[in-house]
Amino acid sequence: MTLYYSSNQNFIFRIGAFTSIPDVYDCFANLPKKSCKKPGAEIEMIQLVMTLLNWNWTMIDVVKEYGIESQYGDPLPGNPKNYTGIIGLLQKGLIDMAVPSMKITVDREQNGSIIFSYPFRFFQQIYIIETPTEADFRNFIFTTFTTDVWLMIIASVISVIILEFLILMLEEKDMPLLQKISDSVTEPIGIILRQSVKRHKSIAHFIFQGNLLLMFVVIYVYFQSIMNSRLTAPEKQDLPFTNQKGFLDILEKGERFPTYIEDKMPDCSNEENCKRMPQIFKKNPIRLGNTFDDIVEQIKKGGIYYADYDIDFIPDVSSVWSYKDSMTIIRDPTGIRSYGGFAFNKKNVRLRNDFNNALTRIMGGITQINLASGYNERKPSTSNSVTPQKVTLSLFKHFEQLLLIFGIGIGISIGIIIIEILLFKFKTIKLLLIRQFK
Repeated sequence: MTLYYSSNQNFIFRIGAFTSIPDVYDCFANLPKKSCKKPGAEIEMIQLVMTLLNWNWTMIDVVKEYGIESQYGDPLPGNPKNYTGIIGLLQKGLIDMAVPSMKITVDREQNGSIIFSYPFRFFQQIYIIETPTEADFRNFIFTTFTTDVWLMIIASVISVIILEFLILMLEEKDMPLLQKISDSVTEPIGIILRQSVKRHKSIAHFIFQGNLLLMFVVIYVYFQSIMNSRLTAPEKQDLPFTNQKGFLDILEKGERFPTYIEDKMPDCSNEENCKRMPQIFKKNPIRLGNTFDDIVEQIKKGGIYYADYDIDFIPDVSSVWSYKDSMTIIRDPTGIRSYGGFAFNKKNVRLRNDFNNALTRIMGGITQINLASGYNERKPSTSNSVTPQKVTLSLFKHFEQLLLIFGIGIGISIGIIIIEILLFKFKTIKLLLIRQFK
């Protein structure tokens, strides 16, 4: 490849960049003089291209060198031809190419006087939300039963302990009070945990404990079955929205709020959304985050983060963004698809063309650079598993018969206790009468 500047030993290709993990890491500024173990996915691409072109090149940290913010830049108020940020540096000729890659737009090409490399990134609008509770494995234990069922179980255990204490008060008159209190708690819990307990003389005690055991055996089976189904085939997430219209509807109701790294609305996907968006964002303004950790905190408070993301790494409409932070990423199938590439000064057409020629030679390995080097990963789809019917066991729908049987058993136990009390009283009175007549 013969280049017009190849004979010029003083030529140095200036690449301006700012940190943008995982595409550009902090150590990029040392290149090419000092090696960098993990410079970033896009920096590795540039290193390969520079090697193919055999150019003299240097990396410039534009934040440190020129004191700008880590932003691509926007048109100046009242002067749409002049841009801030790294695009402004390109316009002034202070750098030859801007990194990281940016979205290719008509406004940037026409008003910003910049040109782009071949697109190697394909973006679509995405939203990141906190994972819906029913799809969060951290809650799979308690979501097996409804709140009513859990309250019924707790109330049953408490009532059983009280009833056990009353039985012991009548049956074990010689037992110390503290022992009665202890046994009234440990024996029902032992039965619930299917442990052996003391045998009692009372028929009421036998029926009572048998009834308690029957109830909890049924609950065990229900609980284990539902929990196993949730683990082996978790239900499909019930997403709050799947497109920009749904996103705007939620913001309009005030159920959630938008969050972003700058005060900038997302690109609208159709004419109706374009009309609605300014009014909705005025009523429900953007909550800003300086870092992605700040954004994560906002998401956990009910925020919705919006951005453009490379569709190579989000295979489905709904994917897992982070198991650790319990966040889900939603890809808007109706959203605008856009392309991304490196930006050049408009005067550097020949530089851009030569760069493109080398870029095409490594285009097939770009995905491999992203995935194999650990910079990016394909987000696991939330729809890769079998989707069973969502079942949460309710008190009256699933446990009505069990509750009825348990109630009858408790009633029988109480009835027998009353009979035993009456018999005991009758025997006591009979003995007193016999003694009197003697």
